Amino acid sequence: MDTSERLRIILQSGIRNVFTPNAPVNSAKLLMGRKDEVRKLLDYLTTPGQHAILYGERGVGKSSLARVVSQHFYKRMADDNQVVWCANDDTFENILSGSLISAGYDIDKEKHIETKKESGGVDASALVVKGKVTLERTKQITYGSLSGKLTPSKAAKALRKSDGILIVDELDRIKPEEVSKLAETMKLLSDCRSPFKMLLVGIASNISELIDGHKSVERCLMQTKLHPMSDSELKEIISKGEEICAISFSELVVKQIVQLSAGYPHFAHLLALKSGELSILDKTRKVNHLHLRQAIATAADESDETLKIQYQKFARPGKLDMKKMILISLAKLGGTEYTTKEIRDMLERLFSYECTSSAVSQNMRGLASNNSDTILMRIKNGIFRFNDPRMVNYIRIVNHEYFSDQYL
Repeated sequence: MDTSERLRIILQSGIRNVFTPNAPVNSAKLLMGRKDEVRKLLDYLTTPGQHAILYGERGVGKSSLARVVSQHFYKRMADDNQVVWCANDDTFENILSGSLISAGYDIDKEKHIETKKESGGVDASALVVKGKVTLERTKQITYGSLSGKLTPSKAAKALRKSDGILIVDELDRIKPEEVSKLAETMKLLSDCRSPFKMLLVGIASNISELIDGHKSVERCLMQTKLHPMSDSELKEIISKGEEICAISFSELVVKQIVQLSAGYPHFAHLLALKSGELSILDKTRKVNHLHLRQAIATAADESDETLKIQYQKFARPGKLDMKKMILISLAKLGGTEYTTKEIRDMLERLFSYECTSSAVSQNMRGLASNNSDTILMRIKNGIFRFNDPRMVNYIRIVNHEYFSDQYL
């Protein structure tokens, strides 16, 4: 089968619209699990004077949840101004510019009137051209002036009567002084009970990492931490894909995808997508362990480059040394924090490798430090965690033979 035919079959199946490892879920019907979090965020955002912040580790599905919540909030995405993905150089003005335009203010210009073309039903203002009624009409929009430097006070005054929502995603990427201005704007909007809402989204293990030093905003900024998904929620992702795409995953394949994903929806989407595509191409539409085995190899190759580089510093391909055995043991343990004793016990269980705690500690010196330069962080003497929690998934995928049924 040539490349173009292969692509045609896969695109025609629609599977890439259902399993989306590289893009946020943007439809409420495709968001699996997270019912409690959706309810909490909707409660927060429909309470006068309240805004919300959603935070958690990278890859747990924050962006998907935020977009779906906004759909519940307004039944549909209003426009592109509703979501801002922050970059390192984004400013307070950049982030709010779209919402201000929607509210009738253009921060780049003085007060002015613009005429725009729009489509719609036929009415008295419709044009007649050669006996035919067109659906095109014009609309005049008056923009207010926000002359001078934009301040939280000016922004809140301009937005206070707007019935809208702004999602600020990747908040952790912008400078603290810009976060401070957003926080002050939310406080002012809350004080005047504005219907305009803000949902902040960022990578953090606790809220102080995102809004540290802004205690005054905490009373109006309700927080939700997003944890990794449960096994049942990961299974929901797969079962919903089965229903929509008319494919089926064997019970063993589902079990292994859940095991390898370790709570992270990105990896469940990725493994389900790649194995599902293979079943579609061979016309069985039944995903078996052979499809999954090939999908695992693809998933390892397509994983985040930073994970691959960091892992390969300490675990050379094909060689099973002490450091690699320790990393596999850590990934097998699950959880977020690990003790030297737990690592030693898992080494013995997985590899029948008997060693002392001091031998484990000696090998941990190259793997762990007190900062983010190594694959592990030493929290305190004898207790460790991965600097990037997604490393557990990557280790499981590249060493999948240690996470098959014989080791479960």
